[in-house]
Parts: sequence; structure tokens; C-alpha cells
Amino acid sequence: MIRILFLAADPTSAARLRLGEEVREIREKLQLSKFRDEFVPYERMSIRPTDISQALLDTSPQIVHFSGHGTSTGELCIENLLGQIHPIQAETLAALFKIFASEVDCVLLNACYSIIQAEAIAEHIQYVIGMNQAIGDKAAIAFSVGFYQALGAGRTIEEAYNLGCIQIRLQNIPEHLTPVLVQRKISPSTSPQADREADWPPSPVASRSGRSWEVIEPFNLSFEESDEGNHPLGWFDSLGFVDYVSTRYEIETVRRPSGGTGKCVLFRNKEAEPHEFGSLMQRCPAEHLAGHTIRLEGEVRTLGVEKWAGLWLRADGRKEFNLFFDNMSSNPIRGSTPWRLYFIQAHLPARTTWLNFGIVLDGSGTMWADNFRLLVWHGGRWVDHNLWLTQRGA
Repeated sequence: MIRILFLAADPTSAARLRLGEEVREIREKLQLSKFRDEFVPYERMSIRPTDISQALLDTSPQIVHFSGHGTSTGELCIENLLGQIHPIQAETLAALFKIFASEVDCVLLNACYSIIQAEAIAEHIQYVIGMNQAIGDKAAIAFSVGFYQALGAGRTIEEAYNLGCIQIRLQNIPEHLTPVLVQRKISPSTSPQADREADWPPSPVASRSGRSWEVIEPFNLSFEESDEGNHPLGWFDSLGFVDYVSTRYEIETVRRPSGGTGKCVLFRNKEAEPHEFGSLMQRCPAEHLAGHTIRLEGEVRTLGVEKWAGLWLRADGRKEFNLFFDNMSSNPIRGSTPWRLYFIQAHLPARTTWLNFGIVLDGSGTMWADNFRLLVWHGGRWVDHNLWLTQRGA
């Protein structure tokens, strides 16, 4: 059984929210869902400081959903004894969820500016969703509707997040980039098997084989390391970070064909639908690269690419996406090509905090990728990122 704990607070000293409507919508979507018997919802309204820990102890939830207010400085607002605003700091909430990390799989903070809280909680919880700016009532409710529609149909957290964002768009609300999925970070030296395995969704709802993490630094760029499912460590299918991306593309670590040694990654879909595309990516912190010029290199081989393929690179800020973006659409790889080295160069804006990069395949076809490198322009030449970090710290 999947236990969901709804926590809500609407202090009298803040603007009124339609929290009751949100709870009703969520209950309705779960009751109408395919796997409705697998969900047990609990509600705690007008919560005060002692109510949160008590509710977690009483219900042992897998999903914790908070609806209410947040401040621009990253505080979550609950109620004091008089029903007025009682702010909670990000580090306080993170410390609380650390205690319940073995039970809670997902935390959804449906409150303005809650990305700061989400990033803190994600140190301990596998999936956390926060808002990177203020979010209106209609958008918040629309996201919840899409999110729980997907969960009720047996989809994964990543897919539920994606459907929540799309539900905002379906209602013509221009806030679909406000919700952000943050996933627990792992060290490149840590194997996913050594990490706490997330059995999500619980049986009998089947889970996807693909999983994703943000890595601390660029990792496994030559695809030599793979998990038990033969997927490259540190890489994932871009769900939750690229709009409308398909998860039907095969991802496998294989021996490098036709030239070269070692392993590479195989990425393909032989029967893609019209307008379907797939992406394999890695995501890592990049504040130290802000204001610098970088170059992403990678070797690619293709076979029968129907539309086009390429490398891609995107810089995100703490609250902004697409500060820089290039996917080689102006210089695409088409058809069948031998191994070649491709690259993208970028001067990263000062607000850069995250770097996203990988490969993209639009339509059907097969591509192989290998030997990625991240270079930094320093001292009049290109320097390997790791070497540059060492020199920078010296």
C-alpha cells in the first residue's frame, strides 16, 4: 500500500489559498484511478510545528505532500497557535526528513519558492519537487491533478512530475517551468546498488528500469562503468529535465563497434512515432564554471537516423532554465555516419548553477556515443575540466 500524507497550512496573516479544492481534486483522481486500492491518503490541515513530526510518526508515509505558502528566502510557512505565519528554515525541514529517509520516497512542496527547501531535503529523500518561483492557485492545483493521475495509473515519480507540468500547459497556464524535480545526489564513486534502492512504485505497480541521479561532477564520460541492467552509471533518459522527451529509447552499454576499444553507449529506437525524440543526459553542479567558456566534446556514430542526432548542452540557473542551450540542430547528424568527434562551445552566464549535457536522437535510428570530454578555456588553451579544477585549487 502507498500511504500519502497531505499537509496543509493557510495562515490567516497570508493570502488565502484554495487548499480544500486541491485536496478534493487529488482524492478524486486517486479514487478514479486504475490502482485506487493501492493508495491510502491521510490529511492534516492547518498544521502547526508539532503536527508535522506527529503525522509522520502516525502514518509512515511514502509520499509527503505539502500545500501552502513559501517565502522568497526559502522558508516554508505553517501556522502558530494563533493561526498566523510560522516559518520553517530549509535546514530544519531537511533534518526532520533525514530521520524518516528510510520510509519517505517522495516529498512534494506545492508552495511558492520551495525549491530551496527541496534541494535541502533532497540530500536525504530520493525525489523532491519544489517550485522555483511563486506559483498561482490554478497552476498548483493543475500540477497536483496531473501528478496523481499518473501515480494512480502506475507511473513513476518522474513520469508523474512530467505529466503534472504538462497538465499546467494543457490549461494554458504559463507556469509549467515552475515545478522542479530534484533527485538525491550521489557521489560518482558510489554505486547505485550500494545506495538505498527505491522500490517505486510498490508492487503490483511495475516500475521502469531506468533511474536517474544528479552527479557531483562529470562522471563516466567514456561509458566504461554500468549498473546491473547494463545502463551507464551517472547517465539517465532526461525525464523530468527535458520537456516531452520519450522514454522508449533503448539505452545500453556495449563494446565499441567499428574502431576503438573499450565500451560505449548504444541509444536507439527503431520504431519511433512521429515527433518522438529521446535524450540521454548527465546533470551536475556548475557554479564554479559560471562566467567561463567551456567546450563539450563527444564521439558519435550513427546508423539509419531518420531525422537527426547530435550532442546537446544546457546551462540552468537556480531558478531559471536555458541560460544557454545548443543541441546541434543547426548542424545535425543524419543517416549513417562513421565515428566522428563533435563539439559544442559555450560561454556560461554568470547565473549558471547547473550543467546538463548528453545526446539527442530525433525520430528512429541508432546512435553510439563515446569519449565525452568537458574542457575549459584557460590560459589561452583548452584544459580538461578536472585538471582545471586541480590548477584552480592550487
